[in-house]
Amino acid sequence: MTKTKKANIADVSTVLHNHLLKELELECNFFEHTLTLEQLNDLHPLSRINLEHPENSKGLNKDEAASRLASSGRNVISAITSRTATKLFLKQFSHTFRLMLLTAALICFIIYALDTTRFIEIYLAVALIIIFFVLCGTSYWQEQYAKRVSLKIKILQR
Repeated sequence: MTKTKKANIADVSTVLHNHLLKELELECNFFEHTLTLEQLNDLHPLSRINLEHPENSKGLNKDEAASRLASSGRNVISAITSRTATKLFLKQFSHTFRLMLLTAALICFIIYALDTTRFIEIYLAVALIIIFFVLCGTSYWQEQYAKRVSLKIKILQR
């Protein structure tokens, strides 16, 4: 590759990062994961971080832990709303995009009813309905899986 092409690729990559990807950056108040141990120790001196052997750090003393517990509450996973499996499955049918798929399938059926020579509309309607049920089933399975995982985490927390 010539230097000009490499420079153009670099320019495009910079523009992409600076303009498009910055919109995707999340606003987050947590930054501790980017700090060194020394910076973390300076920021949270009450945590008693052992800089030479971090695995031997003592953590908060009992008074500070009790104070934080009183001011912030326990560090627990919030309770999961208990929905029955049937309600959870029926909820999958109410998403806007999925309702649009059903509407499009209905329109295809209406077009076919008006002109029975247009078989492509029947094929399209059937394909849309199959996609609709696949999406609903997949979403239901993902929500059930997430529910099971969060329950396991809650059990581990006890």
